Amino acid sequence: MPKSKAIVDRAAFLASKQRSSNRYTFSRLLTPEPMDRRRYLLGRRLKKARIAAKLSQGEAGKLLGQDQTFISKLESSVRYAEFLDIENLAALYNKPLEFFSTKSTRAKRNKKKQIDHSRRRMR
Repeated sequence: MPKSKAIVDRAAFLASKQRSSNRYTFSRLLTPEPMDRRRYLLGRRLKKARIAAKLSQGEAGKLLGQDQTFISKLESSVRYAEFLDIENLAALYNKPLEFFSTKSTRAKRNKKKQIDHSRRRMR
């Protein structure tokens, strides 16, 4: 059973047993684990890049020689993305590989914090 389905099943079970008692438990079960979070973020970036390239899932799948469901499962984090898949999608969407990396986003965020911090000092 895929992990995401197990989480949803477990969450549905707990929700039926504890409807009004604890909303925090239900929402906590639906938050992704750290490794799942990386896959989730990758899926979001893939979707963002596809939309920026003005392609539908079906069109992107055809250009890669895959089915529409292949793109859908990558974007929804159901399927694990292999490096070659990401490389092909990056070329198709005209994005650098760094665009799909979680480290590049973290570095941009840290740089923005440094800039904001230096502006506060100047005041």
